[in-house]
Amino acid sequence: MSRYNFKSWMVKAGAVAALLTTTGCAEYYIDKLEHVQSDGYPFAKALKAEYEAYAKTESRVNYDQIDGSAFAVKGLQAAHGLEVLPEDPEMWDIPADKLPMLFEARERLLFAIHKSGRVIAPDLAARAQVSYDCWVNEMEEGFQPKEMGKCEMAFKQNLIELEKAVDQHTPTFSINFDYNSPVLRKDAMVTLDRVAKVAANMSDFTIKVTGRTDVVGGRKFNLRLSQKRAENVKDALIKMGVPGNRIEAVGAGEFGKKEVEPKHRRVDIEIS
Repeated sequence: MSRYNFKSWMVKAGAVAALLTTTGCAEYYIDKLEHVQSDGYPFAKALKAEYEAYAKTESRVNYDQIDGSAFAVKGLQAAHGLEVLPEDPEMWDIPADKLPMLFEARERLLFAIHKSGRVIAPDLAARAQVSYDCWVNEMEEGFQPKEMGKCEMAFKQNLIELEKAVDQHTPTFSINFDYNSPVLRKDAMVTLDRVAKVAANMSDFTIKVTGRTDVVGGRKFNLRLSQKRAENVKDALIKMGVPGNRIEAVGAGEFGKKEVEPKHRRVDIEIS
């Protein structure tokens, strides 16, 4: 039975682990998990809660101290703001003919989580990840087909809902500008701070920054103005810690019809 993440964590905590008896090991980590203060984003907090519930089931219902400990440790890692990935089936003792199905499911899960799923639906993303881990765990044990089926069904339902949520919603923000100006207003910084925080909670993302203008001023002038607005937004995000290679800044020029509309003097920011 392979528990790579758990064993790595246990090596670092060897001095503490040596004091524990085998019987109480899981409850030790569960107790720490119950009392730890989560300092992460909503997805990390949801992941901590889901792993806590699953660890308790393994320890107190199934009397499995090893798995109870392993998943409690994953909950602690999430609570401390570390990136916690779904289990890698290759690290478990699973029949070879079952691995392709699990690999495909894991790839879909990771894609949905990283494509803003953890931001727009953190609770659902956490349920999907932990139900996947449950499925992998039961697949390895192999002697509880009913439990394995429950985990598999829960994961697939959660994944379908998560994928739908991601497909229907890509985080979008707008920054407004004064007439003929590319200068960021004070109120823009609040929105940009939200964008930077969303990006910080995603390990794989692209930010598309599209500058726009109204129709006053001529097409060439407005194209340059829209590009400058987009570049100023990009520069501000970089100063807030967003990697520049993740940001695409484009000036789209005039937006709308002939009427003068202040709402068209803006930059749209899409995160995907």
